[in-house]
Order: sequence, then structure tokens, then C-alpha cells
Amino acid sequence: WLLPLHAVQKADIQATKNCHNRLEKVLKTKVIKKPKIYDDLSKKFMKYNELKKVKNNNPSLKIFIENLEMQVVN
Repeated sequence: WLLPLHAVQKADIQATKNCHNRLEKVLKTKVIKKPKIYDDLSKKFMKYNELKKVKNNNPSLKIFIENLEMQVVN
């Protein structure tokens, strides 16, 4: 779900496979799988408006956010 925050190309933004490799390609750096790294890369998700902006760009992120929204409403 980090790709919609960092990618520019539609194919990368909407990707659901090989996401880690795509993320490294987009960021042009090795992404080490450590919590601190992922915290930094996902910081924008702390703001609901940012989530709303990118949720429609990635099918699985959209489903996840919509499910959360239904839980909050109910």
C-alpha cells in the first residue's frame, strides 16, 4: 500500500504483485524490511485526507479503507 504514496506511474500505483521490488525501483533505493523504515514510508497515512486521496489508486487499499470506514460508522 506504500506505492500509491510514492509512485508516479499508474502501473506502479495500482500494483498488487511484486510490490516490494516496485517500491525499491520507485524510491531508487533498497528498502530494508524494518518497522522504522515502514513507519517513515507510511507517515502520510496518519492523515485521513491522504488516505482518501490515494485509496482509489490501489484495489486492495480501497477495500481495506472502505471496510474500516464501515466499521467506524457501525
